[in-house]
Amino acid sequence: MWMCVVVRYGGVVTCGRISTCIGGYSTFGHHVGDWERVVITFKDDKLYSIYLYIHGSEATAQFGGEFIWDGQSFKQGSRTVSLTECSHPVIYSAKGSHGSWPEPGEHVYKDIIMDKLVDSCSDGQDWQTWNNLKVVKNTGAPFTGEFSFLNFKGRWGNRESECTLRTIGIDQCILSNGPTGPLN
Repeated sequence: MWMCVVVRYGGVVTCGRISTCIGGYSTFGHHVGDWERVVITFKDDKLYSIYLYIHGSEATAQFGGEFIWDGQSFKQGSRTVSLTECSHPVIYSAKGSHGSWPEPGEHVYKDIIMDKLVDSCSDGQDWQTWNNLKVVKNTGAPFTGEFSFLNFKGRWGNRESECTLRTIGIDQCILSNGPTGPLN
């Protein structure tokens, strides 16, 4: 399941004694447009797993990834993705960044020299995505009709800027590149 989000708000961090916001706070990772993804897998027509993607491969490997269906819930070690209505997985979307998490709370997904990037999730408004789901079959041919936008191969949103922290080895920009589309 892909979810398109209009704006991705970055994390607020302390700038310390570097960059143009010395001693203050700034946000890193803003960009226009975002695609978030949760994948539900079936094997032999039976529910098998749910896969949570969180802010790229590093955060996904540490906090998300594949949760296997055990007949009652999705599990990964001691972590569980809960269900609603006995059949729908509950995924928590972080405020502003929209990262997909298996539980509510404060989630540190990246340490940068002077602070941490944190996603905040709570038991907010339910998104009953199963009531507005569109199945798209990818045959390899160009998409037509309402899904023709999927043919776009460029970036959705702005180019990165204000990347002054790279001079000290921090690969974060105040304004990050918009994402590529879901098929790139």
